[in-house]
Amino acid sequence: MGHACRFDISDPESVVESWLLTNKLGLDGDYVAAGLSWVFELYEKGIITKEDTDGLELDWG
Repeated sequence: MGHACRFDISDPESVVESWLLTNKLGLDGDYVAAGLSWVFELYEKGIITKEDTDGLELDWG
């Protein structure tokens, strides 16, 4: 559930949903959080853009 804290997800239902999806996909939540943090930082610094994310705007909360 580290990714929920790192991305300021406070809604309990969303926390559980993200945890269940991560586990269903066989992924480690800490690694997912670290990878997503890196992508968010790249976006924040302009290294990747909305064009790279198919129009998805990435922000921390």
